[in-house]
Amino acid sequence: MSWVIILLPVCLFSQTAPLSDSGFAKRNADTAYQQFSRLLKENLPYYIGPAYTGHGHGIVGHAFYKTDAFQKGSLQYDGLWYQNVEFKFDLVDGTVLVMDYNRNFLVELKPEKIGGFEYMGERFIHPRFHDPSNEDVPNGILKVVFDGAASAFAYEYKRVLYEVTTEKTVYSYKSYSKYWVTIDDSWYQIKSKGQIIKLLSKKDPAIKSWAAASKLSFKKDPELYLASICSQYKPSLK
Repeated sequence: MSWVIILLPVCLFSQTAPLSDSGFAKRNADTAYQQFSRLLKENLPYYIGPAYTGHGHGIVGHAFYKTDAFQKGSLQYDGLWYQNVEFKFDLVDGTVLVMDYNRNFLVELKPEKIGGFEYMGERFIHPRFHDPSNEDVPNGILKVVFDGAASAFAYEYKRVLYEVTTEKTVYSYKSYSKYWVTIDDSWYQIKSKGQIIKLLSKKDPAIKSWAAASKLSFKKDPELYLASICSQYKPSLK
């Protein structure tokens, strides 16, 4: 059986995204994946890792992306894609958590081995995994806001803050976001509306007209603004 274990990952998971071909191909891929999972069982790579210890008790809120409940998604781990994996995304540590094979404890996947994942209808990538030698690439797992000639990304993270009152100290999770845009494989951190307009208008002057007519606000909804303006970007070939 060892040859099956070696070959199946190459056939199934070496792509840069989950399989999305015809229904027939998808059914074949799903069947092969189920066989692969049954063969490896508790030896699947994403079951192997340190136990997750969390961030302490009594903290208001939770550390995870949108929900602290497990959700099914597709996960790229150590270069291979795995389907229908139940996991949750810790925004404090920036890593993915799964239950061990016997569902006794949480396993913390190594962040440096996570290439990306599809989760709750959204796509995430770890740029440093794919381009480790590029120091300009942001470190961390980023949500894909828009994918095009100009692509936009959001880095969402949480921190544990505390407030001292006369009676006690209250700890809570607070959310933060940073934003990036890529053009021609170069990364730019975006902090304002003017910055993104200036960046895109260098190769597409029509962006200024679109921005002047648009009623969208970067300050109120950065993701919507970045997705909208990047979708308008049509760079000159000159």
